Amino acid sequence: MAVKKPRNITRNPNSAKSSKPRHTAAAKSADKSSRLQIRTTRKGSQESWTVATSTKPPTKGSKQTSFRVRVSDVGYRVCLVYYDELSKRREPYLCYLSAKEWQRARRGSLDNFAQLVANKLTERARKKGADVEKFGGLSSKVRAFL
Repeated sequence: MAVKKPRNITRNPNSAKSSKPRHTAAAKSADKSSRLQIRTTRKGSQESWTVATSTKPPTKGSKQTSFRVRVSDVGYRVCLVYYDELSKRREPYLCYLSAKEWQRARRGSLDNFAQLVANKLTERARKKGADVEKFGGLSSKVRAFL
């Protein structure tokens, strides 16, 4: 029968620590907070997703800016929901995303999503006959989330 050697147990708090990285709760919550905050809603058969632009939970009657994503014939339609200086609710169309782009964006951060939408807006603004002033205003609102 083999004899086991006793293990040395060090109780000294100044002893060498493990070289393994430790995953703390703070690190996990930081990763979670940087992910896109999406709320699914349905009106009849129309499914849509609201992408929050703030970490504060929305309250009834709050006028927070957000992105609205809806399924359409050609992909996913992205709109910006905000309230103008007269407190009137606006929801201008920004761009379309393909199924792959939307799936990738859902797993990313608000920063990545806003960058994707801003790039698509820039493409739209470059097209012949585009209203440069309109796209400039929308683009500045989107870039505020970068």
